[in-house]
Amino acid sequence: MLDNSIFDSILKTGDNNSTIILDNLYTSLLEKSVEQWNIETLKSIESLTKTLCSSENIQIKQGILDNFLNKIVVPTFSRKVKINKKTKQAVHDIRIEVTNSLGYFMAKAFDEFGESLLIAILTKLYNNLNENLLSEYHKKFSTSELIKEINTNMFENVSQEKYEIIDNINCITLFNILKAFIEYINNEKYINYQNSILITLICYFSDINNSIRQLVMRNVTPTFFYNNQTKNKEWLKLIFNRIYDMFKYSKDLRPDSLSIIAKLFNNYMSIDEKNSEPLYDLRYENRLFEIIQAGLIEMDSLPRKFSVYLLKRIVDYSENHNENPNLIWPDLFNFNQNIAKECSACWSNFFLLYDMVQETYVHLVDPILPKFLEIIPTGKNESYELDISWILIILKRGFQNDAIAVRKRFVRFLIDIEDPNRLRILGSQFSFIFDSFLKVLDTASFYSVPGLGSFISPFGEALFHFTKRVVESFNNQEKKVN
Repeated sequence: MLDNSIFDSILKTGDNNSTIILDNLYTSLLEKSVEQWNIETLKSIESLTKTLCSSENIQIKQGILDNFLNKIVVPTFSRKVKINKKTKQAVHDIRIEVTNSLGYFMAKAFDEFGESLLIAILTKLYNNLNENLLSEYHKKFSTSELIKEINTNMFENVSQEKYEIIDNINCITLFNILKAFIEYINNEKYINYQNSILITLICYFSDINNSIRQLVMRNVTPTFFYNNQTKNKEWLKLIFNRIYDMFKYSKDLRPDSLSIIAKLFNNYMSIDEKNSEPLYDLRYENRLFEIIQAGLIEMDSLPRKFSVYLLKRIVDYSENHNENPNLIWPDLFNFNQNIAKECSACWSNFFLLYDMVQETYVHLVDPILPKFLEIIPTGKNESYELDISWILIILKRGFQNDAIAVRKRFVRFLIDIEDPNRLRILGSQFSFIFDSFLKVLDTASFYSVPGLGSFISPFGEALFHFTKRVVESFNNQEKKVN
């Protein structure tokens, strides 16, 4: 029950009916254990709490929100909650509901309620990081150095009562509460915590727990930027540097790395701001294209999808915006406005071919194959030509096709190329020739002929002549020997 002084204040405002109803709802709900709670009753409590929190009386707000915290939040996340096959879904739904409401209340009553809880949450997350700094990823990505950027002075003001409540809640739930809070916060004092929140999130990019890492990278961090009016290039740069290191270190980290870049693309490029220059222009970041290229040839479909999405966004942006005269195009991407039409045509063919090499029916592949010849560099150093590494990506994906007939058709088109300039370019890619190309050629069915076996093989003859043409395409005798 609310104490008498608060109750008298409510009576004066005419809100007594709502308060009595709220008190009765608490009584009804708390008669049962959490796993037996009626979620509609819980939602009614949350709705009335939101209404009563509109009061300008700080004492009333604190009393109502403390009631919610102690009567709802504490038991909801208690270790005493019985979770089994029958109650698992009900408890899950209740916890999601309470998590979102708590984040909302923290944001809407930041001065009276939310600030102290936010400090408690950040303290808990900070302490958890310190306990795990010796884990593989934290050591590799120097979290022990980055964590020093967190303003620990705020921890001196942590409420022990609030911290004890937060300490019983797991990190995944804390991040979900933080996400809900960030979605609704609109308070001038929040700016004092933004940097520490972001540094905390970036530190958790390298958490060994997949569920925590994915939640932070795919959901919480994008939410932080969606509801943030502060334009900070250093934040975006810090994220990109961490992402690049993670991507290069482990394939397991690639889907999350690509995901967050894709979700923050608008922030990097200032898409939502009219007539605004990109805060951090990704078109000139060669490391981004290294990440995209690696993602495009992943066996896992998720990195491939994110990579295609990012590359299409960059090409589309380049088609509709001017280049930056103060920056130099990187080795892997060029979209000079003087040859924008030619660049667009090359990238259109690239995307068409990339989609084509994943088809499993030869009749769908055949009409598109001639486009492949158009994007192979001729060696004339035309500025609109794609770097050879993009062509090798299409080849590698074609060699990974699930259908042997499509793989054979793709390889056969390649070895039928006669243009000496293009052959010389392809023949210079030694790592590709001696890795992906030789592996795909080691397919016995490529050489067999129905009824004749592999003793008389048109494919084998074509391969022989291809090899001969590649060698002959090198005019320099020294290159032939090498």
